[in-house]
Parts: sequence; C-alpha cells; structure tokens
Amino acid sequence: EINAPCLARLRAAMCHDRMDYLLLTDHPDSFGDIPFEDSFLHAEGDTWVPGPPGEPPLTNRIACPDGRAVLLAPGSEGDLMPVMFQRKPERALLRDASPEGAAGLRDAGAFVLQAHIERFTADELAPLGLDGIEIYNLHANLDPRGELRQLGEVLPDVSDWIGAGVRGPHPDLAFLAVYRPNHLALEAWDGLTPRGRMMGFAGSDIHENLPPLLRPLDGDRIDSYRRLGAWFSNYLLVSDVTYEAVREAVGAHRLFVTFDILGPPDGFDWHAETAAGAVVEMGDEVALAEGVTLRATPPTAGEGSPRALVLRRVDADGPVEVARVEDGPLTFEVDRPGVYRLEVWITPEHLRGDLRDFADRFIRPLVWIYANPIYVR
Repeated sequence: EINAPCLARLRAAMCHDRMDYLLLTDHPDSFGDIPFEDSFLHAEGDTWVPGPPGEPPLTNRIACPDGRAVLLAPGSEGDLMPVMFQRKPERALLRDASPEGAAGLRDAGAFVLQAHIERFTADELAPLGLDGIEIYNLHANLDPRGELRQLGEVLPDVSDWIGAGVRGPHPDLAFLAVYRPNHLALEAWDGLTPRGRMMGFAGSDIHENLPPLLRPLDGDRIDSYRRLGAWFSNYLLVSDVTYEAVREAVGAHRLFVTFDILGPPDGFDWHAETAAGAVVEMGDEVALAEGVTLRATPPTAGEGSPRALVLRRVDADGPVEVARVEDGPLTFEVDRPGVYRLEVWITPEHLRGDLRDFADRFIRPLVWIYANPIYVR
C-alpha cells in the first residue's frame, strides 16, 4: 500500500530541490511487488515518455508547480543496484549478485551499479562487470560495519548538535556533523579504475525513518527528502534534459558528484585536450601518444572560502597526488599513462554565520566535488 503523504513529500522535494532527473531505486521486495508502470510514480499532470511500440514507458516527467519537470526512471537497490530499467526483470535477478545476474539486469535495459561499497573490496567487485559504484553515501558515515575510527568522530559531533538547540547550526548544515570522505569506497574505486572504466557516483539512501528525537527546530525532519536532496547531487554533462541525453551521459560516465550544501558548482570544468585540439571529457579514454593536457577550473566559492584542485593519478599501485592548485585553474601535461581523477576541496568559511557556535568545529577542508576520471592509456 502506498504511503500517500510520504509520496507527496518525495514529489515536492524533487521540485523544491530543482532536480532535473532522478534515478529512483527501491528495495527488491517493494519493487518486485508492484506493476512496472507504478514504479515511475506517475500522477495526474505528469507526462509519460513512451518506449518502443509494445514496450513499457521509458520515463515519467514529473510536473512541478513552477512549470519545470523532473525526469524519473526506476531501479532497485538490493544485492546490486540496477537503474534506468527499460522493462521489468525477472524477480530473482534483483537478488542475484553474480556476473550472470548483472548480465540479466543489463538485458532489462539497466545500468548495473553497486551501493554500500564499504562492505566490498575491489577484488570482490571486479568480476561483476559493473557500470559504476557508489563513492559516497551518508549511510557509510554512520555504519559500524565501515570505518570505526570515523564513526568515533561522527557520533560526538551528532550528539552535540542534537543537544545544542538554538546555539547549533542551521538545520540544513547538520550534514557537516556527519560528512566525512568514504575512504573504503574510494579505495575500492581506485582499485577498479585501473582495470577498466568505472563510474563513481553518490547515493542518498533516503528513507525518512529516523526517530522524532532528531526533529530540528525548523520543524522539518532531519532526514527529509527535501533536506537530503539538497545536500549533494550527481551532475551530468548533457546538452538537454531528455531521457536519451541522461542515458547517454550515464553510460559515458560524464558525471561529477557535488556537495551542494557547500555551494553550487558554478564555473566548474574538467577535461583533457590533445595536441591536435580534440577535447576529451570526464569518463573518456585517450592515448598518451596523442599528447594530453589536463585542464580544470574550480567553481566559484562563497566569500572567504579557500579552494583547492587536487589531481590524482591512479594505477595498479594505487593513487598518487600529482598536482594541487590553490584558488586557481589547473593545467597538467600528462607524461605517463594512468587514471586521472580530480577532486575540488573547499574550506567553507562562508558558512560561519549559519554554523553559529559550531563554526570552528565544522569549518575544515572538505571535498566539494568528486569528478569522474579521464583515462590515459
């Protein structure tokens, strides 16, 4: 049975947070129990994007009050995380974390991803032939099966924030009490990309299931769809927001993760150029022999907030920082093959006023953007 108020909050959050697209997943039992068309959350005023004759719709364009639309495509998150299904798979495949299971999900039109990477190693993931893995999930910052040292940092920050009342940060900034890099996921990603292209993305794991104790002073749930949807996003490089463009960008790994709570990624760019002038976007491969220059431009930051572009080369021996530029563009002449991935860091001084008594505690260098790699072969 559909929880109508919960669904209404989800639809409202998509519009409030100005999403362009949403790859929505549900647990296998829930996804498997409903007709495929119901997983698109279609309602009066929405617009179907039809599939080929005789096939299910490709996506639903969810209507927003301001005239915008959010492109929604369904998926499932179980033993694997397939997204953008074009038809409903056999139910057993939703619980089949094997190469054969991944192939069956792909036959249903899905990109096959994996979530909760803190539970896996690169060697365990490599045989599955995945299209991408989660490199950040809020859940991992709080999971005792993950990084215990990190959990020891997070829990005191969360506890003190809960007890702070009006002295605490703006409720939307409570994310900074929890946010830490998912080191185990990044380690797995760096273990996979030298073996082949592997998209990195972020997942929210939103359930709206935290206890009322965590209801902040603004009256909204701390784990509301609206709030979590504004904390971080997966940005795609597209020329238009259509099903075809989104699908092409996901397949090409033209995606970067931005922690929007630290600021929008306005002005950000990351690409390579060959000696002949060809542009190579994130997710693409290029031959070293073509003469490769990597270029990056940081986003515009809030006033007084230092930024850094950090370039890492990843190979079979692991990641190595090869360049770092503070508050300016980066240019790097590539002299050896490798997987080159970019991070943007920020020290968010512009949030000091809204962090109130927690400013000195929560203002620290943080990853603002994880960009997908450029592969130099």
